[in-house]
Amino acid sequence: MSQSGFNGRKLKAIRERKAWSAEEVAHELNLRMRYDDDRITVRSIARWENEGVTPRNPEIIQSLAAIFDCETEDFFDPIGEPGVAQSVMEDAIDFNDIIAEKTEDFVGREALFKKVDSFLAHRPGGYYLIKGDPGIGKSAIAASLVKKYGCIHHFNVRTLGIDRADQFIRNVCAQLISRHQLGYKDLPGDIAEDGRFLKKTLSDASKTARPPHKILIVIDALDEVNTDTLPSGHNLLYLPISLPPHIYVIATTRHDHLPLRFDYECTTIDHNSTWNTADIERYLHLKMDAATRKYVRKQRLTEVKFVSAMAQKSDGNFMYVKYVLREIATGFYKDTTFDELPIGLANYYEDHWRNMGMMASPLPREKIKIIYVLSEAGKALSPALLAKFSKEDKITVQGVLDEWTQFLHTAKIGEDLFYAFYHNSFRDFLLRKHIVQAAEIDIKNINQGIADSFFDD
Repeated sequence: MSQSGFNGRKLKAIRERKAWSAEEVAHELNLRMRYDDDRITVRSIARWENEGVTPRNPEIIQSLAAIFDCETEDFFDPIGEPGVAQSVMEDAIDFNDIIAEKTEDFVGREALFKKVDSFLAHRPGGYYLIKGDPGIGKSAIAASLVKKYGCIHHFNVRTLGIDRADQFIRNVCAQLISRHQLGYKDLPGDIAEDGRFLKKTLSDASKTARPPHKILIVIDALDEVNTDTLPSGHNLLYLPISLPPHIYVIATTRHDHLPLRFDYECTTIDHNSTWNTADIERYLHLKMDAATRKYVRKQRLTEVKFVSAMAQKSDGNFMYVKYVLREIATGFYKDTTFDELPIGLANYYEDHWRNMGMMASPLPREKIKIIYVLSEAGKALSPALLAKFSKEDKITVQGVLDEWTQFLHTAKIGEDLFYAFYHNSFRDFLLRKHIVQAAEIDIKNINQGIADSFFDD
């Protein structure tokens, strides 16, 4: 991207328009850049704004953009051919909605963040993996890291069709080129054929960072990456075996075995650990509302006892707590005693499946088929596409979508709403052998029907 030097007047104009004082900006930057030994002062900001001094670290610029909810390009004067930055950034993916959704009411994880901070402070670069069971909060942790540091990021979301190496390489390279002013006008057409361009871009970005400055990249859900076309001997997403100096990659994944051929440090989130249980309890206290307190009183429980018992029922799973609290607040469990509430996420799914009549006699075959088609499609579908793939009418499809809305992620594409399951843990539940058998579903026929639909006139 071709740019002139940093324009402090633009920073000052944005800061004043957003009604931030220099003291507030310095404080926020120091929180975001807390692994940096050099503290940012009001004098630092004055030099940027009034003396034409460029911030010493590109991550400061991206943190300023995060603070003011703008683009890093807003602080620069473009030179040369116009539109270069915009051209490169067309390959970047906007994950703002996912980050906002995942960080809503986020609590705790201080113990984990301290480990990450120590890794950043004491290593010259490298990989750090955060492992954990489905629903334990890995994506929320990744989103919180992005929100805290304003860092480069990529979220693999299989249900939204974001699970390929080419998407990752284009997204991350676009961010690196834009944020670190690497001078590319466009991304090469063959960028995703292998990892060479990614490796070169990481190396070029590394040369812009001077100690103690660091370039942090967060990748969520390595386990959701599509490996069908991955050549033998290559890492997921074509990640390099070793990273250049000052480059740090923090990635989340399940416990699944993955083709990772690089050294890494790792933290596994133990759902029964003291700190995870404490975080669950903090979340429960935070989300207690009038409807939930009414249910608690009806059960002759104190709030403290309810929170403690719910944490035990959750088996350390945030997804379980989120769903069950919602059901309590909406009255779904108004006639269910506390002892009768399901234990653990899988039992919650099965309980909800049964309560929604999916095991009734006779079976609601049309509804079940629609749910499984949406699960097996592997991407978000509009109601029209879901009707086509399931061969059911649009009214029935929309009724199912309305009934299962709490499990669905929606995205507007053009004039249409597209739906996908919010979390892969629900797909895991649908594929459990006894559920498949009870639903009298043939997964192969479902997938064949989806494939055939692509060729229908």
